[in-house]
Amino acid sequence: MNVLGISGTPRKNGNSEHLLNAALEPFVNASWETTKILLSEKTIQPCIGCDICVEKNSCHFNDDMNEIYNAFEKCNAIIISAPAYYRNVPAQLKAVIDRTYAAKGLLRACLKSLQHQPNKRQIKQLFKSFCISFTVFPKPSVLV
Repeated sequence: MNVLGISGTPRKNGNSEHLLNAALEPFVNASWETTKILLSEKTIQPCIGCDICVEKNSCHFNDDMNEIYNAFEKCNAIIISAPAYYRNVPAQLKAVIDRTYAAKGLLRACLKSLQHQPNKRQIKQLFKSFCISFTVFPKPSVLV
């Protein structure tokens, strides 16, 4: 089994990287293979919406995103760790999310990581988990 961990922070050795290490630790202890990708060490161009990937089945950018595409193919689970900047993910992680369009989307990559044909309940749960993971909640003062 293989777990892909992506640290979406631009800060090397930042809190998100430390949290990712802690999240991957139980998988290492269970003898799973783990792959860790630190976006602070990668150069990934943002998607420009050219749709070349639709025509040629691959993105025309030749950058570090190719490593992430390959890691998606091999993984059984994905853990993403990132800080919230201005109530959103950092630009480096947003570029990765956008560029998964060439891989038919991050959600499809997650679904592909399932070893069997997922049933509707699993798809709903995965979609719900995905949405919750990327939901940005307002400050508590806004809720009052």
